[in-house]
Amino acid sequence: MSFNRRKVGALAGAQFLIMISLSSVARGQAQSSSGFHAGNFRLSPSQGASTSQPSTEESTKLRASVFAPVNDAMSFPDACKKGFAKQLGERSFELANPGQPYQATDVITQNPRLPWRRLILGGSTPDRCIIYYEKGGFTTTRVVVVIDISKASGPAFVWGGVGGDAPHDLVSLVSQITDAKFQRGGAYSW
Repeated sequence: MSFNRRKVGALAGAQFLIMISLSSVARGQAQSSSGFHAGNFRLSPSQGASTSQPSTEESTKLRASVFAPVNDAMSFPDACKKGFAKQLGERSFELANPGQPYQATDVITQNPRLPWRRLILGGSTPDRCIIYYEKGGFTTTRVVVVIDISKASGPAFVWGGVGGDAPHDLVSLVSQITDAKFQRGGAYSW
């Protein structure tokens, strides 16, 4: 059976645009005359997205902490890397460095061993690490996780969220975490 790749690609693209349009209409969003805008898909609490933040105790701890910046994914403490991989259900820690290639889409076009996630901002203290990263797939998602690395029993996931307002440094990232600027993440968010 032969098929025309161009026609199949056009059909898939048309189906995607129809799905996006119906999704926008269902949420009461109008498209501009120039067409689809990715901004139409940012959920706000008024659109039914549930914001999230750590417990009051954890928020206080995060605000009081001075996080050392981590700009190289492999420079995170071993306990942090282990806790991150465990939370993702993966055998090993895989996170591309900022600006490095990663699997940004669900179309595998390069080496299939590219990581699905790329570091945006990271920081650690002796008892916590924060990893803010982008995750590839059908859409690119910005995700943040906080991991407790102080427990003798091993690292533990503390909190995670999706979205945020593109923080430019660790102070603004912690502020967004503690001020509920992220949406609640689910099992497939990480």
